[in-house]
Amino acid sequence: YWITRATTEGVRWLDELLVPGHGNPEVDAWAYFIRGFLAVLQSDPAAARPALVRAVAAAQESGQLSALSHSLSMASIAENMGGDRESARRLLDEAEVVTAGLDDVSARVSVLQARALNGLFDGDLETVATASSEGARLSRESGDIYSLEMMLMNLGLTTLIAGDLDGSKPLFAEALRIARQIDDRLAQYALLDAFGYRAATTGQARLGAQLLGAAETVRTGAGASVIAFLAPLLAQAEESAIAALGASSFEAELKAGKHLSRGAAVGLALGEPAR
Repeated sequence: YWITRATTEGVRWLDELLVPGHGNPEVDAWAYFIRGFLAVLQSDPAAARPALVRAVAAAQESGQLSALSHSLSMASIAENMGGDRESARRLLDEAEVVTAGLDDVSARVSVLQARALNGLFDGDLETVATASSEGARLSRESGDIYSLEMMLMNLGLTTLIAGDLDGSKPLFAEALRIARQIDDRLAQYALLDAFGYRAATTGQARLGAQLLGAAETVRTGAGASVIAFLAPLLAQAEESAIAALGASSFEAELKAGKHLSRGAAVGLALGEPAR
């Protein structure tokens, strides 16, 4: 619930409940992991990093290897968000070692997601594609559609950044349908931005501007900042749309998009008839 559609509520409750002091490490491990996870979803490394340090320490103290694996993977992503590539690689290596000794598909998927996102930060599209393809396979086999949505989004971004706009569309579309099914608002904002980029750079400037506006509304509602590797794409999309529409018309369409309901915005991105 918190991860998909109540990020700000989750942060508020966890910050209130996780008061300073030494609690039960078995509980603390997962509680601090979730707090760090929510901060990563919100692209807030300043909040994510200390929470995940505590999650790792509590998991080590309590001997919870699954919690340790997940926390190390998430901490790796947080360090990359914060710009510390060396720490990100070290934590991912540690997560790989811990996970190798576990029979835990979800932990393996978490490692693959960390590898993929770190690849996006580093511009290593081959690593992103390899990790995400394996992650998508495992997610389909285990029926984990949340992870599948993430992996499809990774693959779509890889394809988009490589310049294959047509190839990215079915990947984004499947991910967005899952995001609508489970009401994953963080994924919806990122995918609306991706569709906005596609539209703005393929001669559909009005549609692109509206989708970018809708994405901004969904993102701010979830208390999130734009993730770093999306920022250049959004700047390019805005530049293309302004060049086609003019600044005043672009602002008008952007404003119209901001006032769309999430359901209407998702339907617009998927090309569904308006209700």
